[in-house]
Amino acid sequence: MARFPCFRFALLLAPLAAAVTPVPAQDTTDVVAQRLRFAETFLGLDATSVPAGRVGTASLPARTFPRFTIGGLHFWGHADFAVVFPLTSGARDTEIGRNALSTGVETRGRWYLRPARTDGLSPFLGGGLGALDLRIGDGPREYRMQPMVQAGLVWRHKGTLFEAGWSARRVPGIAYPTSREHTVAVSPSAHALWIGAHRLFETTAAIAPVIRSGEWGERERRLREAGRLSGPTIAIGLSSPILTGSSARNRDSRPWLAERARASAMLDLGLGWYLDGPDVQLNAAWRSARFDNEAFGFHQRMQRHSVALEGFAFLADYHGFVPFIGPVLSLDRLVLREDDGGTRVTDVSRDLLAPGVIFGWDIRPTRAGDWLLRTNLRWFPRLRLPGPSGTQTFDQLEFNFIQFVWYPGRSL
Repeated sequence: MARFPCFRFALLLAPLAAAVTPVPAQDTTDVVAQRLRFAETFLGLDATSVPAGRVGTASLPARTFPRFTIGGLHFWGHADFAVVFPLTSGARDTEIGRNALSTGVETRGRWYLRPARTDGLSPFLGGGLGALDLRIGDGPREYRMQPMVQAGLVWRHKGTLFEAGWSARRVPGIAYPTSREHTVAVSPSAHALWIGAHRLFETTAAIAPVIRSGEWGERERRLREAGRLSGPTIAIGLSSPILTGSSARNRDSRPWLAERARASAMLDLGLGWYLDGPDVQLNAAWRSARFDNEAFGFHQRMQRHSVALEGFAFLADYHGFVPFIGPVLSLDRLVLREDDGGTRVTDVSRDLLAPGVIFGWDIRPTRAGDWLLRTNLRWFPRLRLPGPSGTQTFDQLEFNFIQFVWYPGRSL
């Protein structure tokens, strides 16, 4: 048992979770309060520890690193959704040389056995997509997305969430390149432990008295009669682009590179028009993604510059949680450049029209607000760039967890 600290931690959580009797939520019958308390945004930090693994016959040392979380409690504290970003690569100098290891960017959801709406202890179960982010010496950066499960405890004290948890994912053995000709077997740990704190932010409570007084309803009526509920929108946020297609070209002709490169976050800008009657958003979105893949003096850069026209319909309004879906048509420029030892060996590009899908949700407490927060994902399944040594795959999922959307016509 001493060799498996993560399982000991899980066993410790089990009786604690069982000891916390779910308390019936004190659900208010006030419709206004129900709507405005539906979601709370939170930001936080944690310290995450990954146990040791193996590199051939040597040890891949354990390490601890900080992470930043942005997310939101939803459904009156019954669930949350969040994205977690490592703040360092976890790089260390060890007996196997310079190496980096982290959990990568995680996207997860949780269900609370006791709603985390009032002060107290709340066990949770969760899942989502995690990653293995690994680099050893001059080798490639291996970034592998994997489904994950997690469990833990949250203690809410006023506007702060304190948490501790355990996560596990399937991490297959990796044949990691140590040169262009040789590989070594790497077996990272599939587990992680963390402890952290998150601060909650309430952005809608201040308008509750205005809504109860009827003043807000009168504002909405005046805006609708003036045609100003429909109008221009300006959106800004950060998206994380993820390659979803397997690049056979790298696997076949450049096996010392990672099969899928990892991108940095990109700016996501949108100009659009909201139609109040049908509850539809039309939008033009601009993004520019860059994926760098390098090892042993070889540098591969993939770039995608995109302007997309999209239209999506809002499907329902569940206490201010408003999901949407719609089509996207994107004008893209794909670029692939490769340098070997400082010499340019590949420089190809292509312009194309690419179809896609956008889906997500708004947190929209009222129809008359002059701003809101949006989560959106875009999927593009057919982004390909032919080249002299094969076709490079650019298929992508863009994940924009929080986007600020402003309706300037409502605040004039």
